[in-house]
Amino acid sequence: MIEIRDKKFIIEQKPTFLYGGELHYFRVFKSEWQDRLNKMKEAGCNMVSTYIPWQIHEQSEGDIDLTGRTCPENDLATFMGLVKASGMVCLVRPGPYVMSELTTDGIPSWLINNYPEALAQTQKGLPHRIFSYMHPVYLDRVKKWYKAVFEICAPYSCENGGPIVLMQLDNEVGMFQWIVNQGDYSPTTLSYFMSFVKGKFKTLKMANQCLHTQLKVWNDLLPLIKTLDHDYALPLHHVYGLFNRSYFWLYLNELESYANEFGMKVPFVVNVHGFDQRDYAKRGLRYPIGLSQLRDTMYNQNAILAGDYYIGNLVLENFTDVIMADALTTSLQRPEQPLFSAEFQGGFQTDYPVLQPTSIDLNSRLCIADGMNGINYYMFVGGYNFHDSGLLGKIHDWQAPIDIKGNYRPSYHAIKALGHCVSALGQDFINSKTHVDVTIGWDPDMYMTEYWVAATKPMQDRLSRIREVGLFGIGRNLSLNNITYDALDLYGNESIQSSIKKLIIVGCPWMNAWLQEKLVKYVQDGGNLVLINEVPTMDYYGNPCLILSDVLDLKHKGDEHWGFASYNVWDSINFMEMHLYEHENGFFESAKTKETAGFIKEVGKGKLLMLGILLDNERLFKAEVWASLLAKLDIKSKYVVNDRVYLSERRSANTTYLSVLNLDEYRKVLNIKRQGKALFDGHPLILQSRQGVILPLKLTLDNGVILEYSTVEMVKVEKDTLTFSISAKDAWIRFNHISKITVSHPHDLIQEGHAVIVHLKNQDEQIVTISTGGLQ
Repeated sequence: MIEIRDKKFIIEQKPTFLYGGELHYFRVFKSEWQDRLNKMKEAGCNMVSTYIPWQIHEQSEGDIDLTGRTCPENDLATFMGLVKASGMVCLVRPGPYVMSELTTDGIPSWLINNYPEALAQTQKGLPHRIFSYMHPVYLDRVKKWYKAVFEICAPYSCENGGPIVLMQLDNEVGMFQWIVNQGDYSPTTLSYFMSFVKGKFKTLKMANQCLHTQLKVWNDLLPLIKTLDHDYALPLHHVYGLFNRSYFWLYLNELESYANEFGMKVPFVVNVHGFDQRDYAKRGLRYPIGLSQLRDTMYNQNAILAGDYYIGNLVLENFTDVIMADALTTSLQRPEQPLFSAEFQGGFQTDYPVLQPTSIDLNSRLCIADGMNGINYYMFVGGYNFHDSGLLGKIHDWQAPIDIKGNYRPSYHAIKALGHCVSALGQDFINSKTHVDVTIGWDPDMYMTEYWVAATKPMQDRLSRIREVGLFGIGRNLSLNNITYDALDLYGNESIQSSIKKLIIVGCPWMNAWLQEKLVKYVQDGGNLVLINEVPTMDYYGNPCLILSDVLDLKHKGDEHWGFASYNVWDSINFMEMHLYEHENGFFESAKTKETAGFIKEVGKGKLLMLGILLDNERLFKAEVWASLLAKLDIKSKYVVNDRVYLSERRSANTTYLSVLNLDEYRKVLNIKRQGKALFDGHPLILQSRQGVILPLKLTLDNGVILEYSTVEMVKVEKDTLTFSISAKDAWIRFNHISKITVSHPHDLIQEGHAVIVHLKNQDEQIVTISTGGLQ
């Protein structure tokens, strides 16, 4: 059985960190399935994930082969039996769409050729490349496919003693529509749209007021949604985005009902698309668009929101995008859900860029530090496209940790080492939660720009700039200063909970009235609000909306673009935008006019820190500027460190798990203070180039001995024996309440009362074991 509780996967009543990888049985010779499963398990994997592509199994309508009748590699039941025998759990992904570099994205060609009436349509009535999700013909064929698949899979469900604990229904819903900038305007979908509009506005009068239209009957709306022009373009575009959220939710609910009907009742994964594919190091700037599209799917209590994390090589320039993705994804999940990635980059479909093992390791550690309790590496095993099914040809190697011939790539060993570390930390680590210094509030409507036309393009361009420079910019500067944060979906609860003491938002011209009212109440009730960039002046329907500026008494004096500002010791800070407001005791002044964009204002029981600036993040000194500005509301890091690293914490009841990541390409000798006190008794933490570690502070071992700290990573715990991975010539490990100790390598012992410090000397990338006795 599987439960989703307290941000954990509970499998057979045991908190479990899901550590898995993608193995496509249909791309690996049947005779090699067992070998690949063995190698995955050796790497520390406890989960296998696979697509079940409709395109492969039903090449002619009505002739479904899931038994290997036409091709040995189609024998799904035998594969599931091997997974069960391996002791690993399984995530099954039966589509109908799977993408996966298949020629027709996993959809059988006969479905496309025989049933064109079920295809989505463009605004001009032309056929789309994807089916209309709720078309009855399409759904009827999908249901028949699900019946065949789940007749095989349901007996292997965890409810029946099998390995299947999760399923994914469809893949990256809404992604095709976004990348081709074309929604679905088929008669079927528009009928659902009209029902949505009627339900939202109730009367034609209300619809006309909000949409800036002159509808006489409801159907007058149909030609307008296909043109999106004139005054109604922005409001109608906004409503169409809201509709699509609910429509995708409805579609996934329908698929879940089919799965349940045919005996599969495990939680289902909704995977989110959106990372950009840019050269060596990719970006996550548009990932929140995917989150916005799929936001409403979280109304289904059985859904698990999971990100597709394809960041390329992790470097200083893009690692903060991953932190933002983690925070925004978590903000949309229900409170009990763990952060999970159903497609965590383990390679790439081409060899450009070549993915470095250090990038896979650092990216994994970064997300685990942010609270991720489940990772599925995509791909983990390379293979072949049989049946001429591959979009990129026969070879589907994907730079996978296990290549098409079953050989190990260097990334395999990196994943294996990290898996051993997480396993060694045990259930207490899985129980731990992230600890943050501040919260970023975000409005998913700000990212509802997956489609655009000429009339909405200016809004899209404006929002894109604010999102990239403002939201991702403040996230980057927080992380560069080791100020940890989570995120709040401002679309969520009626009010902002009082437990959020400090909230940062990035303003834009548009914000709906109810959200402006929510922010006002938060400050008046005692919250501390940081408002960056500009104060909203309109709602998303294009109507004037000045609630924030009126209640907070913010008097706008003007704007400047592409200039310089002075603040504190910096007299030449280049900015993209500066929004100027009246205030007697302001700071952050325009070098040109001496008008101010920054000030603190008491509002009710709370405070507002207004920072009317949009700073590009092309220069690292601006992180120091931001640190100084945010310190005005006592938003600061608990850490001081002598060189650039990323630090974050997970905490359980008694233990802090400190993650330290060195993303630079040089060795660092680190002196770290936490809340003014030197860590590790003042001994240095030595990290090699592009290395990360997870270090427990005050971890109580099963024998009662306390591991106070270590400057090296623990990779195995077996009874009274601990194993550490040493990567520096000097390391320090402190125990408390220990009766005896045996160390496998050269060392000094320093006795301090009940504590013993082990100083490991002259080590060089070795595995060191330390045997500890019981309580002293």
